[in-house]
Amino acid sequence: MSRFLSDKLTKKTPKAPKTFPDPSILSRPENRMAERDWVPIFYVDGIMLVPHYTEKHTWVWPGGDTYTAAELEAMGAKQTTTLLWPRYWLNKPEEISSSQT
Repeated sequence: MSRFLSDKLTKKTPKAPKTFPDPSILSRPENRMAERDWVPIFYVDGIMLVPHYTEKHTWVWPGGDTYTAAELEAMGAKQTTTLLWPRYWLNKPEEISSSQT
């Protein structure tokens, strides 16, 4: 049994094995990255609102409150885009405007 802490600190941790995963594992569908599209999002006071997954022309605030693009623009929201799971109702960010309610 070691009497000094310095003896324990000098022990090295074992190295990771130098084996790589089987390539067939990486090609399985469950191991691939999910499909993502560029979708419009809004920022209000630094809080990101994302498009609702099923309701057309609706953005979701954290916590579940929903808003239209016109409501968000009235709140002074800034629009940008990010990669998210595709929403069936979104085709192009240019199609989203404050005239849609």
